[in-house]
Amino acid sequence: MRINLPALLMLVLSLTTCVDQSPKLSGTFHGFWYETSFDFTFYANGEFIMETGGHFGQTITHGEYTMLDTTVFLLPDS
Repeated sequence: MRINLPALLMLVLSLTTCVDQSPKLSGTFHGFWYETSFDFTFYANGEFIMETGGHFGQTITHGEYTMLDTTVFLLPDS
């Protein structure tokens, strides 16, 4: 069995140089909808905390987030 060393080297180098290039938020943002307040705290390490209060209930949700252009995708912990 013959190993294609240049192709293997390119594969290893490409996998080791992959990093998350999405922009990160930092700070707290507030929102209000249908008698419910939403407080989002974003951290530069890609994690967030969402706290709600009011009609929706009193909840605290933790998780990770990612961004694509100006859209924030929340990935809550299960």
